[in-house]
Amino acid sequence: MFCKRDAYRPRLASAVDDANGGHPAVRGDHHAPWLAWRPLLPFVAAGVLFGISYVLLFEAYFRGRVTVVSPLVATESLWGVALSLLLIRHTELVGRRVLAGAVLVVAGGVLIGIYA
Repeated sequence: MFCKRDAYRPRLASAVDDANGGHPAVRGDHHAPWLAWRPLLPFVAAGVLFGISYVLLFEAYFRGRVTVVSPLVATESLWGVALSLLLIRHTELVGRRVLAGAVLVVAGGVLIGIYA
């Protein structure tokens, strides 16, 4: 017997398939699981380096004083802005406001390091 509720099931399945991008790994198709990983490969190196940076950060806090390590860590935003100016100047819009914000963040970290 056909009821009104059954008419919505194909639409719901189609909406769920569209929401997850229709990826084979998400659908449960195990014939092509590599297709789901292929777009993520460029980010693997960045993820590994990010993880290593956290290990080194905790090691610095373990071996050094917080009053020395914390201001050095606070300069990361300044380094990010400086490297984006040098490396990706054409795609990343770095203006006076972004540069001033980075300088203010670093100055705040230095002040915290001095008066902590």
